Amino acid sequence: THRDERMAYLHKSFPHYDWNKNKGYPTKAHREAILQYGITIHHRRSFRQLPGVEQGTLFS
Repeated sequence: THRDERMAYLHKSFPHYDWNKNKGYPTKAHREAILQYGITIHHRRSFRQLPGVEQGTLFS
């Protein structure tokens, strides 16, 4: 799918998020990477990533 291809592409620039494996779903490893590295401009901001991690706004 298009999203899977996009996640594989993003993985090349952001390998610590494991987007090539999780396809954008919040696995344990992905959540740990968010805690360690923060979120990127590519993370969806329409829902809370993790408790205690600042959530962006949908229409900012």
